[in-house]
Amino acid sequence: MFKLNIEKAKELHRNQIRAARVEVFQQLDAEFMKAFELGDAEKLEEIKQKKQELRDLTKCDHIECAECVEDLKHHWPNILECECPYGHLSNVELWLKLFGIFLKFAIKK
Repeated sequence: MFKLNIEKAKELHRNQIRAARVEVFQQLDAEFMKAFELGDAEKLEEIKQKKQELRDLTKCDHIECAECVEDLKHHWPNILECECPYGHLSNVELWLKLFGIFLKFAIKK
């Protein structure tokens, strides 16, 4: 019988969040430059706070407290403005996807 390593699943979940936030960072960088050119200090501060929130996503309590993959699946951050890449998968499909990602990662090293 196979059992999913929840610690590996947590790290893979963090990696999925990191990948998803790249596009949001790029959008915020463009907004930051516009606000900087306009001298909009309020907008600059707002962007700064959003970027920090994005950085903190991988340190969220829901990841550390997750006891199963289902816990991770149900806590995809809304700020990423995209759907969880495995939110529609059953537990078995999710396990296979995470295992597949782990295999790809392990092979690259």
